[in-house]
Amino acid sequence: MDAEIKSLLSFMVSSAMELSNEESPYGSLRMMQTFGKMALWVTDQGLCQDRIIKDLGQRVTDGSNMALTDRPAFNDMIEDVALALIDIS
Repeated sequence: MDAEIKSLLSFMVSSAMELSNEESPYGSLRMMQTFGKMALWVTDQGLCQDRIIKDLGQRVTDGSNMALTDRPAFNDMIEDVALALIDIS
């Protein structure tokens, strides 16, 4: 099940990357908030055993407000999360 969960989470982040070029940060913000909540939930429920997923979920949850205050840093976070997901896939 880990592979399916990681695939879904990767889809969310790649969608956020595509939305990051939009004028409004709302779409990428909502995708990343969803990623953070889902990553924390699947690890807390024992559906995914990968500690990196939990760490990424926490990082996104803690940093999602950057979308409104520091958009370049938010976009960098999206890219960093995407690269981390590639490394563990």
